[in-house]
Amino acid sequence: MKMKFKRTGAALLACAMLFGTVPPYAGALFGTAITANAAVAGKGTEDSPYIVTTYDELKGIFDMKYTDWAGDVYVKLGKDIISEDKLNDNDLRLYNNSNIGIVSVHLDLAGHKLARYAKTDDEDMFYIGGGCTLYIDDSVGGGVIESSIDSGEQLSKMFYLGENGALVINDGTFKSVRPVGFNCRERVIYCNQPSAYLDIQGGVFSSDSDTPMYVNNANYIYIYGGTFIQKAKKCYGIIINDYGVRLYIDNCKIIGEGVSTRLKCGSWDLSKVISTLAEVTVDGTVLERWNLGEEISGNEIVIRSPKVINRVNIMIAEPKAGQTVSYLADTNDPDRVSAWGVSKGIRLRGYVRAWLEGDTVLNGDKVNKFEAGNTYTAKFSIMTEQEGDTFSDDLKVTVNGKPVENLKIDSKSESASFSITYDLKKQKGDVTGDGKINTSDVTKVAAHVKGKKLLTKEQQALADIDGNGKVTITDLTRIAAHVKGKKMIV
Repeated sequence: MKMKFKRTGAALLACAMLFGTVPPYAGALFGTAITANAAVAGKGTEDSPYIVTTYDELKGIFDMKYTDWAGDVYVKLGKDIISEDKLNDNDLRLYNNSNIGIVSVHLDLAGHKLARYAKTDDEDMFYIGGGCTLYIDDSVGGGVIESSIDSGEQLSKMFYLGENGALVINDGTFKSVRPVGFNCRERVIYCNQPSAYLDIQGGVFSSDSDTPMYVNNANYIYIYGGTFIQKAKKCYGIIINDYGVRLYIDNCKIIGEGVSTRLKCGSWDLSKVISTLAEVTVDGTVLERWNLGEEISGNEIVIRSPKVINRVNIMIAEPKAGQTVSYLADTNDPDRVSAWGVSKGIRLRGYVRAWLEGDTVLNGDKVNKFEAGNTYTAKFSIMTEQEGDTFSDDLKVTVNGKPVENLKIDSKSESASFSITYDLKKQKGDVTGDGKINTSDVTKVAAHVKGKKLLTKEQQALADIDGNGKVTITDLTRIAAHVKGKKMIV
């Protein structure tokens, strides 16, 4: 079972009453908005995040004075941002030294790359402390943070968790790379503060020179997902030497690329900190719970519990008039139909089982094209990819964000089926009905206007752009302008 705090006002009030303090991840519940540099687009809210396109803009948001203010700041990358610099104090530092303001910065990579390659006195790319929280997500997919810092010291970090700092990572790829010509160690996550809070929900973490995740001490450590890749010899994939209140590990993978990797949690038996529902495999061999011990080593360590999937969104390229049905044919090849569903990082097998035009099933026996004016139904099937995963009884499915109402889940809850209907309305100006307005339509309308070859009543309705009930030179001119890209018909 996934154990996790609900970050509610009641829970925070209870913490304040019991311990006289507010947890570092509490910023979401207090305070109002704060204003960034006027040059940055957006309002910094969840609905209108700041859109940053330079490293200086991003640093400016981290450098805002959070002395007596509390709340959430939302930031999204608007493009790839790469800083190659020799500047000191150019790290992204989220810190409040007044212990009054509690700030949460939500950073969405949005499919972009954020990188810093620097020769500097800075030893970290990010520093989080003083009661502040950094959330990192990737709403689009493919987002990357990469750091390579030559500080002159033997150790550099992408993320350093300081006193009362909190880091929550939901998604993204994080790479620590050793600087060329400098024999230092680069870690992705490093923490040596008993008051820190670390929550890993997903993501890929790799270091080419050291342990990707190294925790000497922290108060709360939750690893609910993620892949940790170790490339250097004689290191660990994850090492946790000490913790205060809670340590929980589940649904993660630790990989040694060409080297042996290890998972170690101080002197504790790993069976005490790994989910009781999880199956632990090392290089494909399942370990017994009683045989976990204090350290696990191998080339690939997988810790996984069965998942119950509550929500799925299917992304599909919707049919368009003029396209052949084979463009989205009945097939179990999801790459052809772009019908993968994703729920909290879980990839599902899925496909369009069949296309129907009315009640007629369209298949590969003949060439079928989607035609404007017709209604088409796609019948879907989705299955869990991992054995043991199931769909919940209240599963919610959307296709391109639109809810599905006719959902059927099989008796074992391992697969589901549903359909969605598309009404391909005819477009004004598309006289030929091929889904496009082009020179063929201009030729047909011109012939009608000249009286050489009259259009059918249905075609005349499509050619009557101005809606006066007649097809004239005015309509012909409008269609020709659309084809030339001068004035589009909407």
